[in-house]
Parts: sequence; C-alpha cells; structure tokens
Amino acid sequence: MAMSSDIEALFQYLKGKGLKTWHIVLLGDIIGEKLKEAPAPPPPPEIRLPELPELPKYEDLIRMARQIGEELAKKMPKPKEISTKILDKKNFPVKKTFDLVNVNLPGRLKEVIIRSPSTDFSILIMSDGYKKMDRSYSELAEISEHSEDIDAYEEAGNGIYVVKLKDIYWIESFIATIYVDNPITFHNLWASYEIYS
Repeated sequence: MAMSSDIEALFQYLKGKGLKTWHIVLLGDIIGEKLKEAPAPPPPPEIRLPELPELPKYEDLIRMARQIGEELAKKMPKPKEISTKILDKKNFPVKKTFDLVNVNLPGRLKEVIIRSPSTDFSILIMSDGYKKMDRSYSELAEISEHSEDIDAYEEAGNGIYVVKLKDIYWIESFIATIYVDNPITFHNLWASYEIYS
C-alpha cells in the first residue's frame, strides 16, 4: 500500500537517524496503541441561543393602544361643561378636502360615519398636533378586520362604501379631514363629538 507523502517523509527521516525498518514499524504500533487508549476528546459545548421574545400580534397592539388611550383619558381634568356637536351632511360634494371635525378644545370623537359611491377617498386625523392617522379607504378596510374602533366595508348590493370611526380622545386639538383626488359627492358625512370646557 502506498504511503502518504507525510508518512513517507517521516519514515525517511527516521531511517536517516539510523533506525531500522522494524524499529519504525514497532514504534508505529506502540503509538497506535497509545492513541487507542487515550480518552476521546470532549464534545464541543452546546451553544444555546437566547430565546427571543414573541412579538405581539397586530390585534394585540390595537388593544394595547386603546387601553393606553383610555387610561390617558381618565387622567384628563374633569370638564366643567360637556357640549355635543353634530355634523350632518347629505349628498355633499367634496372637490379636494373637507373637515369633518376641527376644534381647539379638549374632547372626544364619539363617531364618524362616511357613506361614499367611491373608494377613492382618504381620511387624515390630527390629534394634539400629531398625525394620528392618514389612510385610504382600502387601507381602512384591511385594518377594520382587526379593530374595534374602525369599520370599513361595502354595503351589500348597492355599491356604497362605508367608513365608521369612534372613540378618539384628545387634550388640546383635533382635526378629522376627508380628502379626494377627484371630486366625490358623498351620500352622508356624519360626525358626533364632545367638547370639554
């Protein structure tokens, strides 16, 4: 059997030192037996990756956000007076934008209802100077499956698209605006909200 180049080089080296072939063979046997008796190397340490926390589901985030909002609302100073405002528009044309609600006092949006012959509209909500929502009808329809405060759907059989929003609190100011790329005559634009003073 041909020897590998490393073993051949070692063999020639030992012969060069004056060892006989049988000496080298005997030495190889002894080394082999010692290697057999040597304990096996320990297995490599097990590597355990840290468990990553499970990310909350979308509906859980919605529920958490609502709970936070409710807690903040409870900490608001009790109003001396509560007045309810109503917006009620029928067959109302919107060329570009229209404010459903625009107030600069603390309050709560009880409900907004939009009925449209088209899905080509969006809603922008600014609360206390921050953009709280800017969504198209299609985006709201996707969210509504997971939210208790947003409904967006098509009325069965009549081609009317409905959006309902409710229970939004604010401390200083609130604006709810509907905007369109092309003019739409909305069947209904309705909003009910409370002003605290």
